[in-house]
Amino acid sequence: MDIPKASVLLFFPLSLALGLVTRNLLLLFGVLPTEGYLLDPSNLVNGIFVGHAFEIFAALFATVSYYTFQTYKMILPVSLDDKTNQRIISGQISKVVIIIAWLIVTKVWFFGDSLFDRLQQHTGATCQYPEGLEKLIARNDNYSSCERAGGLWTGGFRASGHLFILTTVMGSLAFEWRSVFVKDSTFARWGLIPTAIVMAFWTLMFWVTSIFFHTVIEKVIGIAIALAFLSILYVSKACAYVNIN
Repeated sequence: MDIPKASVLLFFPLSLALGLVTRNLLLLFGVLPTEGYLLDPSNLVNGIFVGHAFEIFAALFATVSYYTFQTYKMILPVSLDDKTNQRIISGQISKVVIIIAWLIVTKVWFFGDSLFDRLQQHTGATCQYPEGLEKLIARNDNYSSCERAGGLWTGGFRASGHLFILTTVMGSLAFEWRSVFVKDSTFARWGLIPTAIVMAFWTLMFWVTSIFFHTVIEKVIGIAIALAFLSILYVSKACAYVNIN
């Protein structure tokens, strides 16, 4: 069963468009909620499925990698030699390392603050310290020092980290499962169930963010950066050595 690569990439801008239309309709009828369980960043769904997205992604990537290997072994029972074996395994390991490293550099740490935090800082972000506290601490504003001091990092251009992370992990897994289903659409159906369940929660959080958080340009840029990364890794020939189809 062939699934066009473009359909994987198009899912995210179309989902964002749906979220923006929904937001405008809610505003038009004056029923856009400003509070609620899913709008609280500390809610359990967000805490588990976004707060631990990297760990969940790694586990699901390991699952699809197992089915990737089994699919090729089933189709090529005789000619699957050591070199092919090594290419599949090294390709999957390389991809998961590249993806996790990219997520860490952009959202967690890059010799200090992450790239997203540096972008926000260099576009005018400042730290709003609790009243009176700014007089007691050294003023060297960046995201890390602000967070440690209990301040609020605000201002500047804040591309949507949620949409960036969710687009990256969902898109990567979609491309990986596509590779399996192109070879055999029935073999790995049971293995897809855990990914499908997690994807449902990730899609929910994607839509919540699309409707209720960030400006339009911040959402568009967050998704665009992720799509550019996915295009380089899975669509272009730049990383052909890690892809088996």
